[in-house]
Amino acid sequence: MRDLTGLIEISSYQDLLPSADVVFVHGLGGDAISTWHPQGKRDDDDCWLGWLGKDNLCVNIWSFGYDAEATNWTS
Repeated sequence: MRDLTGLIEISSYQDLLPSADVVFVHGLGGDAISTWHPQGKRDDDDCWLGWLGKDNLCVNIWSFGYDAEATNWTS
């Protein structure tokens, strides 16, 4: 299984200098990749962050992942 913590590069702008770095951060219960997919989809082609990279927006696109469990308590 892929490590989904830290900064994950989704797409990088290869021509000249990018105009910005855009970082997406998921919420509680999410992760750096599946949060950005339509429900029930897991294929990389279904991730809308990847679609942004293909739109040639002159930006680098990143996703930041962290341990996002709502609580660490167990019963």
